Amino acid sequence: MEKRREVDVRLGLTISGVIVLTMLALSAYAWFRLPADVSVPIHWGINGEADGFAGKPFALLVIPAVTLMISVLLAVVPLVEPRKNHLGKSEKAYLICWIGSLLMEFIAHLCIVLTALSVNVPVMQVICGSIAILFMVLGNYMGKVRSNYHFGVRTPWTLDSEYSWGKTHRLSGWLFVLTGLATLMVCPVAPGPVIIYVMLGGTFLTVAVSVVYSYLMWKQDPQRKSDESNRDPRLS
Repeated sequence: MEKRREVDVRLGLTISGVIVLTMLALSAYAWFRLPADVSVPIHWGINGEADGFAGKPFALLVIPAVTLMISVLLAVVPLVEPRKNHLGKSEKAYLICWIGSLLMEFIAHLCIVLTALSVNVPVMQVICGSIAILFMVLGNYMGKVRSNYHFGVRTPWTLDSEYSWGKTHRLSGWLFVLTGLATLMVCPVAPGPVIIYVMLGGTFLTVAVSVVYSYLMWKQDPQRKSDESNRDPRLS
């Protein structure tokens, strides 16, 4: 009998705890070096210019708080997933997505802290470049993700067909890698709007192609065709 596998939630929570504590340490460092009435940039437009500001408590604490909530949510998902064994077999990809998401929050928080401390940071390039790397890493594992209800390309057709799930995730994995690579290539040389258009355009194309492809693969599923041919016509 095949051994049942589950996601190692403790490992995810341990790494999450390290990330959140590091973020809080950065906040504490900045807290005692910034005046009480400082206005801290917390949002940047596509041109890379700050267009949103907040007071010190909100700016230094909100992202660590959000990161903690994301960690708890991602720790709960494996406990409520109906296909626990499948998610367990996708553990590497799930943990990469989990920790990668938190690292994106960490990088955003680091940009806020450094900017508050008057360090010149190319925020758009740093954040988009980090997302591009995450796309490329995660894309390499997409083909190994097993069918489940919380993680991956979940369409009615992938959830109904293991054949469609496998084919769709192999294609979407390559598309995520290409999107990440294209974004990473333009980050050092292109202005902010171009970087955003490349990243969002590639993401939208990946999602659209994956949805359509999942339906086409569902239609071609040999098991589904076999079931339909063996169905008693009197039950139709």
